[in-house]
Amino acid sequence: MRNSLLTVGLVVVAVLVVLAYSSFFIVDPRHQAIVRQFGEIKRVETTPGLKFKVPLMQDVVYFDRRVLDVDVPKDSFILSDQKRLEVDAYARVRIIDPLRFFQSVQSEIGMRNRLAPVIQSAIRRALGETNLQQVLTSQRAALMRDITAAVNKEARSFGVEVLDVRLKRIDLPVENSEAVY
Repeated sequence: MRNSLLTVGLVVVAVLVVLAYSSFFIVDPRHQAIVRQFGEIKRVETTPGLKFKVPLMQDVVYFDRRVLDVDVPKDSFILSDQKRLEVDAYARVRIIDPLRFFQSVQSEIGMRNRLAPVIQSAIRRALGETNLQQVLTSQRAALMRDITAAVNKEARSFGVEVLDVRLKRIDLPVENSEAVY
Protein backbone atom coordinates (compact mmCIF):
# COMPACT_ATOMS: atom_id res chain seq x y z
CA MET A 1 0.00 0.00 0.00
CA ARG A 2 2.79 2.37 0.92
CA ASN A 3 4.75 1.55 -2.28
CA SER A 4 1.72 2.20 -4.48
CA LEU A 5 1.10 5.59 -2.79
CA LEU A 6 4.76 6.49 -3.31
CA THR A 7 4.54 5.46 -6.99
CA VAL A 8 1.34 7.48 -7.54
CA GLY A 9 2.94 10.46 -5.78
CA LEU A 10 6.03 10.27 -8.01
CA VAL A 11 3.89 10.03 -11.15
CA VAL A 12 1.82 13.06 -10.08
CA VAL A 13 4.99 15.06 -9.34
CA ALA A 14 6.50 14.04 -12.71
CA VAL A 15 3.32 15.11 -14.57
CA LEU A 16 3.29 18.44 -12.72
CA VAL A 17 6.95 19.05 -13.55
CA VAL A 18 6.32 18.29 -17.25
CA LEU A 19 3.29 20.62 -17.31
CA ALA A 20 5.21 23.38 -15.56
CA TYR A 21 8.15 22.94 -17.95
CA SER A 22 5.90 23.10 -21.03
CA SER A 23 4.08 26.19 -19.68
CA PHE A 24 7.03 28.52 -20.22
CA PHE A 25 9.11 29.54 -23.19
CA ILE A 26 11.97 31.95 -23.69
CA VAL A 27 12.10 34.66 -26.34
CA ASP A 28 15.76 35.22 -27.11
CA PRO A 29 16.87 38.83 -27.90
CA ARG A 30 17.64 37.63 -31.44
CA HIS A 31 14.09 36.33 -32.01
CA GLN A 32 10.42 37.25 -32.06
CA ALA A 33 7.63 34.77 -31.38
CA ILE A 34 4.00 34.09 -32.20
CA VAL A 35 1.89 32.04 -29.80
CA ARG A 36 -0.72 29.88 -31.53
CA GLN A 37 -3.57 27.88 -30.06
CA PHE A 38 -4.82 25.11 -32.34
CA GLY A 39 -3.44 27.08 -35.33
CA GLU A 40 -5.12 30.36 -34.37
CA ILE A 41 -2.75 33.22 -33.52
CA LYS A 42 -3.24 34.34 -29.92
CA ARG A 43 -0.45 36.89 -29.44
CA VAL A 44 2.88 38.19 -30.68
CA GLU A 45 5.88 38.35 -28.35
CA THR A 46 8.59 40.80 -29.45
CA THR A 47 10.24 41.56 -26.12
CA PRO A 48 12.90 39.15 -24.89
CA GLY A 49 12.40 37.17 -21.71
CA LEU A 50 10.56 34.31 -20.05
CA LYS A 51 6.94 34.01 -21.25
CA PHE A 52 3.94 31.86 -20.32
CA LYS A 53 1.75 29.70 -22.56
CA VAL A 54 -1.00 27.18 -21.93
CA PRO A 55 0.67 23.75 -21.96
CA LEU A 56 -0.41 21.19 -24.57
CA MET A 57 -2.81 23.70 -26.18
CA GLN A 58 -0.49 26.44 -27.38
CA ASP A 59 2.67 26.31 -29.43
CA VAL A 60 5.28 28.93 -30.26
CA VAL A 61 6.71 29.87 -33.66
CA TYR A 62 9.98 31.84 -33.62
CA PHE A 63 11.20 34.36 -36.21
CA ASP A 64 14.64 35.89 -36.50
CA ARG A 65 14.99 39.55 -35.54
CA ARG A 66 18.42 39.85 -37.16
CA VAL A 67 19.21 40.91 -40.72
CA LEU A 68 18.62 38.07 -43.21
CA ASP A 69 20.02 37.54 -46.70
CA VAL A 70 17.87 36.79 -49.73
CA ASP A 71 19.84 35.47 -52.70
CA VAL A 72 18.38 36.19 -56.10
CA PRO A 73 19.09 33.63 -58.85
CA LYS A 74 21.45 34.79 -61.60
CA ASP A 75 19.47 36.18 -64.51
CA SER A 76 19.97 37.94 -67.83
CA PHE A 77 18.87 41.58 -68.20
CA ILE A 78 18.77 43.91 -71.22
CA LEU A 79 19.86 47.51 -70.65
CA SER A 80 18.37 50.56 -72.39
CA ASP A 81 21.32 50.58 -74.83
CA GLN A 82 20.39 46.98 -75.80
CA LYS A 83 23.41 45.44 -74.07
CA ARG A 84 22.74 42.18 -72.26
CA LEU A 85 24.16 41.52 -68.77
CA GLU A 86 24.20 38.50 -66.51
CA VAL A 87 23.44 39.79 -63.01
CA ASP A 88 23.72 38.01 -59.67
CA ALA A 89 22.11 39.93 -56.79
CA TYR A 90 21.11 39.67 -53.14
CA ALA A 91 19.08 41.65 -50.64
CA ARG A 92 19.38 42.20 -46.89
CA VAL A 93 16.04 42.18 -45.08
CA ARG A 94 14.61 42.29 -41.57
CA ILE A 95 11.27 41.00 -40.26
CA ILE A 96 9.49 44.03 -38.79
CA ASP A 97 5.95 42.67 -38.35
CA PRO A 98 5.94 39.01 -37.26
CA LEU A 99 2.14 38.72 -37.46
CA ARG A 100 1.91 39.97 -41.05
CA PHE A 101 5.02 37.94 -41.91
CA PHE A 102 3.44 34.72 -40.61
CA GLN A 103 0.10 35.42 -42.28
CA SER A 104 1.60 36.22 -45.69
CA VAL A 105 4.70 34.02 -46.11
CA GLN A 106 4.79 31.84 -42.94
CA SER A 107 8.55 31.16 -42.94
CA GLU A 108 11.92 32.46 -44.06
CA ILE A 109 11.87 30.01 -46.98
CA GLY A 110 8.45 31.30 -48.04
CA MET A 111 9.74 34.87 -47.78
CA ARG A 112 12.75 34.08 -49.96
CA ASN A 113 10.53 32.40 -52.56
CA ARG A 114 8.12 35.35 -52.69
CA LEU A 115 10.70 38.14 -52.43
CA ALA A 116 13.23 36.91 -55.04
CA PRO A 117 10.87 37.51 -58.02
CA VAL A 118 10.01 40.97 -56.66
CA ILE A 119 13.72 41.83 -56.49
CA GLN A 120 14.34 40.46 -59.99
CA SER A 121 11.45 42.50 -61.34
CA ALA A 122 12.72 45.71 -59.73
CA ILE A 123 16.24 45.07 -61.07
CA ARG A 124 14.83 44.34 -64.56
CA ARG A 125 12.77 47.55 -64.50
CA ALA A 126 15.69 49.71 -63.27
CA LEU A 127 18.29 48.21 -65.63
CA GLY A 128 15.89 48.56 -68.56
CA GLU A 129 16.02 52.32 -68.04
CA THR A 130 19.82 52.63 -67.72
CA ASN A 131 22.80 52.04 -69.95
CA LEU A 132 26.00 50.09 -69.34
CA GLN A 133 28.01 53.18 -68.38
CA GLN A 134 25.57 54.07 -65.58
CA VAL A 135 25.72 50.53 -64.20
CA LEU A 136 29.54 50.48 -64.14
CA THR A 137 30.14 54.00 -62.72
CA SER A 138 29.37 55.81 -59.49
CA GLN A 139 25.76 56.26 -60.65
CA ARG A 140 25.24 52.64 -59.62
CA ALA A 141 24.70 53.69 -55.97
CA ALA A 142 21.67 55.79 -56.93
CA LEU A 143 20.41 52.92 -59.08
CA MET A 144 20.66 50.52 -56.11
CA ARG A 145 18.80 52.99 -53.84
CA ASP A 146 15.98 53.17 -56.39
CA ILE A 147 15.81 49.37 -56.62
CA THR A 148 15.80 49.05 -52.82
CA ALA A 149 12.97 51.59 -52.49
CA ALA A 150 10.91 49.82 -55.16
CA VAL A 151 11.37 46.40 -53.54
CA ASN A 152 10.68 47.80 -50.07
CA LYS A 153 7.23 49.06 -51.09
CA GLU A 154 6.10 45.55 -51.96
CA ALA A 155 8.07 43.77 -49.24
CA ARG A 156 6.26 45.66 -46.47
CA SER A 157 3.12 43.71 -47.34
CA PHE A 158 5.06 40.61 -46.21
CA GLY A 159 5.99 42.21 -42.86
CA VAL A 160 9.58 42.65 -44.05
CA GLU A 161 11.78 45.71 -44.43
CA VAL A 162 14.37 45.62 -47.23
CA LEU A 163 17.50 47.33 -45.99
CA ASP A 164 19.61 46.96 -49.10
CA VAL A 165 19.69 45.36 -52.54
CA ARG A 166 23.11 44.77 -54.06
CA LEU A 167 24.52 43.32 -57.26
CA LYS A 168 27.08 40.63 -56.40
CA ARG A 169 28.35 40.12 -59.86
CA ILE A 170 27.76 41.60 -63.31
CA ASP A 171 29.01 39.66 -66.35
CA LEU A 172 28.62 39.86 -70.07
CA PRO A 173 26.96 36.77 -71.55
CA VAL A 174 29.37 34.07 -72.70
CA GLU A 175 28.90 34.84 -76.43
CA ASN A 176 29.65 38.57 -75.84
CA SER A 177 32.74 37.78 -73.75
CA GLU A 178 34.08 35.50 -76.48
CA ALA A 179 33.50 38.20 -79.11
CA VAL A 180 35.36 40.80 -77.00
CA TYR A 181 38.37 38.58 -76.32
